[in-house]
Amino acid sequence: MLNQNSLVLCGATIGSINFEDLLTAAKTGRFDAISLMAVFYEDARSRGLSIKDMQLMLNDNGLVVAEVDALLSWLPGAAPDKNASEYEKISYSKSEDLFFEIADSFEARSMNIAQAWGPSFPVERTSEAFATLCDRAQEHNLLVSLEFLPWSGIPNLKSAFNIIKAADKSNGGLMIDTWHHHRSGGKPQDLWEIPGNKIISTQINGVLSEPWKDVVDETLSARLLPDQGVNDVVGFIKSLDKIGSQAPIGVEIFSNELFKLPIEEIGKTVGYSVQTVFEEARNANGN
Repeated sequence: MLNQNSLVLCGATIGSINFEDLLTAAKTGRFDAISLMAVFYEDARSRGLSIKDMQLMLNDNGLVVAEVDALLSWLPGAAPDKNASEYEKISYSKSEDLFFEIADSFEARSMNIAQAWGPSFPVERTSEAFATLCDRAQEHNLLVSLEFLPWSGIPNLKSAFNIIKAADKSNGGLMIDTWHHHRSGGKPQDLWEIPGNKIISTQINGVLSEPWKDVVDETLSARLLPDQGVNDVVGFIKSLDKIGSQAPIGVEIFSNELFKLPIEEIGKTVGYSVQTVFEEARNANGN
């Protein structure tokens, strides 16, 4: 069973959509689980891999699927506009049914969702959509985590928490990505105001000292390792421990520089960085 001591490698970290590559990187980096994006699943199936094949590969590598990431089409009225990139359009096209299919196939712990486009809707409207999804997820024994994005209609921790609080679903909570939290002006201490059981998932990474003009371009190409950014990742983990969060520690690093490395090297590099901040935070906490 995954908990606050579990490490999760997110698919976006490896620079490909190859399922086998993700498993190789995760095993090499000594991760416990993976976060699986829909494109990895679709690519594997298109190459003839069955669900059973993929399950056996996970077992052989000592891994499980922690979450499916990230459903973007859950909120009516929040579709990409005509100027959106092909990547954005493809991401939005992945259906709710597909995400539940993936989650059921691998007995995932959670489903991550986000509002990537559109305006800031009233809390009542967004929380209703979130609650509806949580009700469906409950039938699949699945948790639902809401991720905030600085450029979106749900731009920060406070706005995301207001939504899940209004929805009031036992299987609904937050995904907190340290990149988005820092770029939205957040600090590790902000987590102290959140009940520990309402943080379902995390994604740690490092942030550049100077933001790019295009924040979306930066988030998709210039993240740093967790021990290399100006943001306080150690303090973030310590804050999670302080509030009693049992969320697994995920790592998501969109990085053009990291993507240049061989897949095994990506796993080793990321795994070492995560272990470095993880151990520093836990030793400081006396764990």
